[in-house]
Amino acid sequence: MDTGKRVILYKLDSIYESLYDMLNQRYQKKPSGKNRNVYCRVALGSESKDCYVKDEFKCIVIVHKDTAYAPEMPVAFLNRFEKQLISYRTSLPSETESWISKIEERLTQAFKFSKRLGKLFCGFNNDTIPSALSSILVQRKEEELNNIELDETTINAVMNLFKPLCCPEIIIEIAIDQKEKFDYKKVGQEEFPSFRKIIDLQLMKSNKQMAIILTGDFECNLPEEWNNATKKVESFKKSSDFEQVIHHFFSPNNTSQDLLILQYVHDSKNFGHFMHIKHTLEHAHHRYYCYKQEEEEKKETEQRLVVLLVHIKPPIFKNPFPLIFSRKWNFTYVDNLSSIGLTQLKTLLSQTMPDVLESDTCNNRLNDAIRRAFARLQFPVHKNEGGDIQKLSILFNESNETKKCREEIVLKLKQIFQEKGVVSEPIVCILNKDEIKNPGNVDTLSLGCSFFKRYENIIGRLLVMACTNILLVFYENCYFQVFFDAVKKNDDHLAQLFVEVIKDESILSIPRLREVMQRLMGVEPDLHAVSVQYKAMFPWSHIFHNWCHSKLVNIVAHNATTEKFNTINNEKENKNENKEENGYEYDQEKETKIQLESHCKIIRTFKLLRASMSGSRKAFNLLNRCNAEHCRLYFKDIIAAKYNLNEHDKAEVITDVMFSMISMYDCNVSIAVIESILYFLPDFFAKYVNLLKLCEDNSIVLELHTLLDNKSESSRLSDSICLLLKYFISFSSGSIFALNLKAVENAIPIVLQFATDCYGNSKEYKKILSMCRRAQIQILGVKHFGKQVIDQTDLNNVLSRAMSFSQPSSDNDKTTIPKILACVLKEGNLAMNKRPHYIRDMLAIVRHIEKLDTPDKQEIYRSVLLEFFDNSQDLVSDAKNESNQIRLQILEELVQNQWENKTFELASHEAVLLNRVLERIYIDVPNLKYNGPNQTIDDVSNLKAKLFQCINSILSITKTLIISQMKDNQELNVVMWQASQLLTHFNQTNERYQHSLHIWFLKEFYVAKGINWTKTFFTNEAICAKYPVFSHPQMSDVFSVLKYQSPDILPADLFINIYGDKYVKFRNELLQGIKSGDIDPQYNGNKSDFILLLAAALSLPNLCDTFSPNFESKRLYKVRDYLMRCNVLKSDVEQNFVKVLLSEKLPSTASSLRLTWNTASDSFIPRLCFHFLGVLQIMNKNPFRALIINPKIYVNGHLPTMPENLLISMIRVMKSSGQDGDSFTVRYCPNMHPFIISKCGHPTEKVICAMDGCGQEIGNTTHRKASTGLKQLEIPKGYVLDGSDEELSIGDSFWRYEEMIEVRKINEVACTLMRLLIHLSLLIRNAAVVGGCKQLQELLHKKDATEVTKFLQKQAIGYFRLLGKITSLNDELLSVALHQILDGLPQTFNEWYPNGLNGTDLTTTYEFEKKFNREYNGFFGQIQRFNEVNSRNKITVNEDKALKMISEIEEIRQVDELYQKYIPHLFLTIHNVTFDDLAQRFKTEPSLQSKYPLLYYLMSAKDEIWCVRYLPVIGQWMKHVYFHYSKRITQQGCQKKTISQALEEWKQNGYGSEVESYQKLWSGFKTCWNTLANQKVNNGCKSFVIPKLHDDNTTSLEFSTARNNENGLIIVKIIELLQDTHNAFLERVLLGPEKYADNEEKYGRDNEEKYDIKNGDNKQVQEIMGENKSLFHIHENDVICLDKDQVTEIIRQWSLPSLEYGAINQTRNNVLDLSAIENEIFYRFIKNRQILEISIPSLQFSNQLNIKNCVEIIEENNKELKKEPKDQPLLKNVVSSLKSQSEMQRALEILNEVIVFVSQNIKIINLDNRFVELLEQMSFDEKNCKLFMVNSEEQKDFILCRHMCNLWRLLNNAVQLEFVNQSTIDNYVLDIYKVPLTESLKQELEVMVKKTPLGTIKEILDAWREVVQREGENMRDLDKKEPFRSWLDNIVFFDNELELFPKESLTWEYCAAGYAFLHELFKRTSGN
Repeated sequence: MDTGKRVILYKLDSIYESLYDMLNQRYQKKPSGKNRNVYCRVALGSESKDCYVKDEFKCIVIVHKDTAYAPEMPVAFLNRFEKQLISYRTSLPSETESWISKIEERLTQAFKFSKRLGKLFCGFNNDTIPSALSSILVQRKEEELNNIELDETTINAVMNLFKPLCCPEIIIEIAIDQKEKFDYKKVGQEEFPSFRKIIDLQLMKSNKQMAIILTGDFECNLPEEWNNATKKVESFKKSSDFEQVIHHFFSPNNTSQDLLILQYVHDSKNFGHFMHIKHTLEHAHHRYYCYKQEEEEKKETEQRLVVLLVHIKPPIFKNPFPLIFSRKWNFTYVDNLSSIGLTQLKTLLSQTMPDVLESDTCNNRLNDAIRRAFARLQFPVHKNEGGDIQKLSILFNESNETKKCREEIVLKLKQIFQEKGVVSEPIVCILNKDEIKNPGNVDTLSLGCSFFKRYENIIGRLLVMACTNILLVFYENCYFQVFFDAVKKNDDHLAQLFVEVIKDESILSIPRLREVMQRLMGVEPDLHAVSVQYKAMFPWSHIFHNWCHSKLVNIVAHNATTEKFNTINNEKENKNENKEENGYEYDQEKETKIQLESHCKIIRTFKLLRASMSGSRKAFNLLNRCNAEHCRLYFKDIIAAKYNLNEHDKAEVITDVMFSMISMYDCNVSIAVIESILYFLPDFFAKYVNLLKLCEDNSIVLELHTLLDNKSESSRLSDSICLLLKYFISFSSGSIFALNLKAVENAIPIVLQFATDCYGNSKEYKKILSMCRRAQIQILGVKHFGKQVIDQTDLNNVLSRAMSFSQPSSDNDKTTIPKILACVLKEGNLAMNKRPHYIRDMLAIVRHIEKLDTPDKQEIYRSVLLEFFDNSQDLVSDAKNESNQIRLQILEELVQNQWENKTFELASHEAVLLNRVLERIYIDVPNLKYNGPNQTIDDVSNLKAKLFQCINSILSITKTLIISQMKDNQELNVVMWQASQLLTHFNQTNERYQHSLHIWFLKEFYVAKGINWTKTFFTNEAICAKYPVFSHPQMSDVFSVLKYQSPDILPADLFINIYGDKYVKFRNELLQGIKSGDIDPQYNGNKSDFILLLAAALSLPNLCDTFSPNFESKRLYKVRDYLMRCNVLKSDVEQNFVKVLLSEKLPSTASSLRLTWNTASDSFIPRLCFHFLGVLQIMNKNPFRALIINPKIYVNGHLPTMPENLLISMIRVMKSSGQDGDSFTVRYCPNMHPFIISKCGHPTEKVICAMDGCGQEIGNTTHRKASTGLKQLEIPKGYVLDGSDEELSIGDSFWRYEEMIEVRKINEVACTLMRLLIHLSLLIRNAAVVGGCKQLQELLHKKDATEVTKFLQKQAIGYFRLLGKITSLNDELLSVALHQILDGLPQTFNEWYPNGLNGTDLTTTYEFEKKFNREYNGFFGQIQRFNEVNSRNKITVNEDKALKMISEIEEIRQVDELYQKYIPHLFLTIHNVTFDDLAQRFKTEPSLQSKYPLLYYLMSAKDEIWCVRYLPVIGQWMKHVYFHYSKRITQQGCQKKTISQALEEWKQNGYGSEVESYQKLWSGFKTCWNTLANQKVNNGCKSFVIPKLHDDNTTSLEFSTARNNENGLIIVKIIELLQDTHNAFLERVLLGPEKYADNEEKYGRDNEEKYDIKNGDNKQVQEIMGENKSLFHIHENDVICLDKDQVTEIIRQWSLPSLEYGAINQTRNNVLDLSAIENEIFYRFIKNRQILEISIPSLQFSNQLNIKNCVEIIEENNKELKKEPKDQPLLKNVVSSLKSQSEMQRALEILNEVIVFVSQNIKIINLDNRFVELLEQMSFDEKNCKLFMVNSEEQKDFILCRHMCNLWRLLNNAVQLEFVNQSTIDNYVLDIYKVPLTESLKQELEVMVKKTPLGTIKEILDAWREVVQREGENMRDLDKKEPFRSWLDNIVFFDNELELFPKESLTWEYCAAGYAFLHELFKRTSGN
């Protein structure tokens, strides 16, 4: 200032404050001499100084225009200055102002670009065109500037400056938009030059201009060839250093360098730095070329070129480099620095993927794509051996076959890219799509890359996707490895075969590319699972096998059609041939014919198949020409696929078996003959393989191989079969041995059929037959001696001796079978009750093995049967039942085979046996024709069987009908008509048989319903009128006796039966008195007699209105008065009841107590009430009488048999599903969550209550501890029954312990009985109070008297019928039993309570229940006693005929000589024993539980037990689903795919031969599922109902996949349910009560018949120990395969029908051999099963197949990796050393490929090796390897393989942070999940962010993102309002971390909006 110089301030904002006065021109004038000088204060901090200011001083401040007008610039500061705007526009002459817009318009027109030119030319701004004009105009001579005009030359000059600066991406966009209208010439951009081309051109004019090359590419992408000439500007620390380098470059001392490339990274905030660099270069360039003119010639020869390479940070249009032209600089834009040659625009616009493949002559792209595609394949464990990636290099060898294979791969790739869709479009069109340019969430392709780099990325990704599809097909079952191995071994045939299949599109098709755009945008590589069912040794073996199978199906079907006509003709020719007497036809050459037919069929079919292969298709021609070794490889593949046999030695044995067969058929080895044999003999190979798998002796396997390999031995195949069977015929014990024998038993029929077909009756066949016999004897020994005490050595000797009788020499010996039986039964001392079982099985084996296909065999077998029939008592030492059982089963077989030719006397026992056998046969097979000699017996049996069906129908129809409804019931009329016709069968032939038939008909109803119901039904007027047989004496002397009964002979008057003469006396006196009017029954005052008097008095007058038309009602009053005078009824209520019942008209409250004729059962309840009222008079104080006198006391008291909890309805539902028939108790955890506990109500395991996150521990492990953590709610008081259908159809039971004290126990029978008695009391009370009882209304919670009356009537009848259902007694017998109970109840009760029962508290009530339960729980099993009592009422029948008929019905008539002619023993009742019959028997006979635990638990088992057999089916079905779809389908795709679509897809994919078996498996899966449908299953604290599966066209495949959520969870719970059912059943059956001795009833030790633990066999305890098994390996031998139909058939087989006349009331049911039934069920379904712990594999969807999973696999298999520090400095250095975003992306891609590879080869990777060595092993080039090299001399700084997982995490996070938009998840979710948030939800999230640590919020956001990436594209039912928090709970969070997260309100539909809002809150709060 004091010198007066001019000051220019630029970017000196920091000193403006010190110059405040100067800038404001606040000067001070101070006098100094004559003049006044000007001073200005300058401040520096707290100090200031006045400075002199000379008048000439000027200050200029330079500010960029954008800065000047920025908000931060103070307006006052600007106002202090005179402002001047300096720009290129203003520097031009004013005449050129209009030129700017014209040139801009010309540029727009030339490029047809209507948008801002800044998009077309990077850095274009307002000064760009003016700077171009300035540069051009300066170069003109001064004289030319006088007349300035814008001419074409100037315009072209400007245009030429712009053309090299065009952005390729925008040019291509323009060209795509304009299509054919695009003018290449006008644009002038025909090519895009490379960096090298620009350098070469610029070197030629380096003296005039330097080069500025603009690029958006990264510094590191500059090719290495330019490294020596390149300097980075940022590497210079000082400007002087930079100037020194420039000075040296242009100095004469530089003799070696003529090119200097300066890399400068543009920074818009520091543009002055660039200007300084530019000025320095310009000055140096000018001095070099213009200084010292005398050296000009020299300088021309020494060119120096400076290239300023300006890198613009992406995106280049966001902060572009300002494009200002200068005449010293030539500006060019280069998109990709690494491009080598010119890129033609026209080529770019049209180039498609096939064009790319065509130009890839060196296969560089193909090589890279195949290697990268291979890295995206996931092989099953142990299928990828690690060396396969090296084998890929073989593909690029120059051998003939590899060349052909490459050519075919290229051809397949072209075909893929020629399909309609995105892939067929030009590549630039794909790159120009909005999804690629603006992916929204992730710029996946650019990642900051140049356009041409993205162009190459598109090509690379498309090629990798297509190659992945090809490799997926090629590597299926490792076929590609087979090709590589063939090439390596010079096996041209297999290699050529592989290639020829590729060529044939009808054999092999490559799937088209799907979801292309989505995959192009993906950040992670899309991994794919390779389908490997087996590791192939032959190319495309499975495809060939399926083709051959489909051909064989067609060939065989065609042959069958053509042979059908010949077969019919042959049958006609043979029709007249002689037949044996037994009806069997025999051909002497039959065996030879069968053998020849079998051979010819295979040979003929194989020739046809071979001919089919010999067509024009080269692949099949090659297949036809395979040599023997190739055929061996092929067959090994097939058996590996079909039978899962992967053991080499055993596979060799099976292959030897096939080759032995081929030699036996005298054929040359070929694929055709192998397939033909396999087609016709699949079962044989399946069984042989199964036995071979079970063979654990390697020496046997080796011996088999040696034997079969001996080609000189003609019998090698039969010998191998015998050797294999012999291995299993040992005398070991244990479950494994028994399981093996089960497999042998299943294999024997198949083996024998094969032997018959192949060997006929040769010696080979006999050897095999003999071995099968020996095996079967061994199997029988294990089965029947398995539980019998016998020394093992003795048993072995017995079985060995029995086997010796089965040699081939004894085929035709009639004594063989008897000898074997004698040896086993007597020497083995087999128990008597097991002998019929053994004989039956022995005979079954003989039938199956010997086949009985010749007359001699049939005769021998028949003679053996007859001998056993005649001498059965010798076999069982005269045990009657066992003897009859044997004779029945033998006789049944004789009849079925028409071998029964003896004539039996009708009176003989044999006649009865035959009758019973024929009955059973005709019931099962109605149309069977009997040709034996006993026609009368046959007629009787056939007739009874038909009538028996009618009887069952009548009983079923009338179950719900009353008498008045029967007349119009059409269904009943049809059945009755059929029955009436059958009942007249003997009308014209034999009246005695007719009589017996009618007696038998009534007898069946008598057994089912009782004699009184029978009388009532068949005397019904409608029935008698419509069907005369039931009333007309000439048609029946039986039914006609059943006449309409007079009123004084009442039906079902059971008081006669019980009390006899005394009751009859009272009854007769009352009847006489009522008629005469003088009532005096002569009661003596005995209260016990009053019961009889009261019963008679209340019963008879009820029907008095029918006695006489002149009957006077006042006589009833006399009866009432007489009863009152007896002074027994003390209470007013009881007296009033009598008065009401003896009144002229019953009130509505007593209407239910009217005796009626409408149905016999209606009279039971009133009579029970009458009897009960009398009984109560002699009982001490009791609850029943209390209910009559004062029911109010129970409103707040505890009534017996009431439920303890209102959840009783849920318990009944559980019991209705067959839940063991046990009791349940409801208890509550401390937080009042209910638990239902079975059995005794005391939990003996500890569990955590999971409901609503409760967490309370409940239960304990011992029964002795009182504290269980459970609480009992206050037990409801009063009457809490609801009268529901469930209540009246399912019996309740209650059983509860507290510690070791039994608090309550009452079973179903006693509980139902007591409830019936309670309701009888309530009925009496209700009838007694005519106007309606208020107390009852209060107790029963009813509104009025009518409602109370209806309810009580329903309850009484309901409990009466429920009791009948539980006890299996008909109404009549049940009524007898109840009256007997009432008769004895006073004495029993008075003994219990001498002083009466006082109190309504729980203790008193429960104690009464227990006493009642002990007394009456087993009472109803006395059927014989009930029948005896019931039969006593015949004394009231006055007609001799009726008495005689009843004696015949009850089988008490003496069989004299006359009656014997009626053959009554042939008309015994039929009882078809069912499963339910036996189940009811176990309910009513508790003593059977300890004797037969298996049957007990089976009879009372829940329904799930019958579904356990489907577990293997479920496993196999899911295994196939997983094989086809695991890791190859998305969850959304799985949800959409139906079962029908899946089956069709498998068929189309070459699995047609297996689809039939798939359909069977699916059918079983669906049947099991739907059986369990509608059941509720628990999942933690929640529960859901199993839905029903419907049509296959709508059922989703997702139901067949196991998952931990959604529909996949259902099958998991079903499997767990079946597993638990299996385990619980085994524990109960095998361990029996001993296991529960501490928990339940204390079982006695005197009965030691515990299943398989009895008799000292404690091994079973160990054998049922748990076994862990995968669901896919569950076999039917592993689980309880119980089948209800089979169990029912076993019950029927071992039910001995009544064989004696007179036993009808002694043995109501058939005699059941419960021990035999139990043994058979145990052996067939239970034996050797173990407790299972089933592991259920989850289906992994393809969208879950990602790098993260691969990392987890690596770390899971190398636990130490988890301990590695995740942020090691070494790894951070690697990430930071990556020079650009593209390097980072490439490094991540490489790392992804490596991790996929390592995850599949964990065992062969040394984690301590250098990571670079692994890259080299995987064939990565040096450039890629360098990305992972650390510049360090120390060995320890090398990256090791163990670092890869943590390095991936760091690198992946870096990429995600750099390029992924973390603020949104829209791209990951469906539109339905993008619903905007509600205001309340926003407030909840705001509160959460305020009160939750930001670190936790960040973790929640990360977890949220992880969940939606996995689940966001799956469809959900939004109506379910599924909270999103439940998904976050699956991530590891502490409870308090999600405490404030919206629990229920934030559901899935708000997923996207909720994430975005939470992210915004997090960002705002954290300040990021």
